[in-house]
Amino acid sequence: YRTLVSGKLDIEQLSEKLLDEAKKLTGSSAGYIGTIDQETGDLIAHTLTELLGNICQIKDPHKRGIVFPQRPEGGFNGLFGHSLNTKEGHFTNSPQDHSSSVGTPDGHVEIESFLGAPVFLQDNLVGQIGLANKKEGFTDNDLKTVLRLCDFFAIAIQQIRTEDEIRSSERRYRSLYEAMQEGFIIQDMDGVI
Repeated sequence: YRTLVSGKLDIEQLSEKLLDEAKKLTGSSAGYIGTIDQETGDLIAHTLTELLGNICQIKDPHKRGIVFPQRPEGGFNGLFGHSLNTKEGHFTNSPQDHSSSVGTPDGHVEIESFLGAPVFLQDNLVGQIGLANKKEGFTDNDLKTVLRLCDFFAIAIQQIRTEDEIRSSERRYRSLYEAMQEGFIIQDMDGVI
């Protein structure tokens, strides 16, 4: 894990490195890693591999990644949403038979096996790791491995959010300070002080 935590990474870079590691550890050929948007509740996939085939035009225009929207009544559709809805990791080696399966959209590669694991900070759902198409099928050990990676990802999400909050606070403080300085200069020019 040292290679994952060394240096300063943004969420996209971290997701790419973590997904590469998850694929290696499980023998998966495809996958994605995403975070839950704190405002909308949608899952934002920061990295996807080979899953979308030729339908990459669904990329979010704000470059936040691919958006898997939450249903208006809450929860998520499809097999990817199962672990988010149940808040438990799971895998299936026959996705077409899974109760949550809704099939795949046009242009999406065929899913032969799927593993989904939610990411939590305390009791708050903050993300997901999803893997697909392990040649010989997923096992309980694969799920345990990915759940450990979820713990690491949760810590990284917390660190990134904390750094974002600090930068935001610094910007607010700087703006307030500059506004106060301008106010004092105006007052001084009028001879009020």
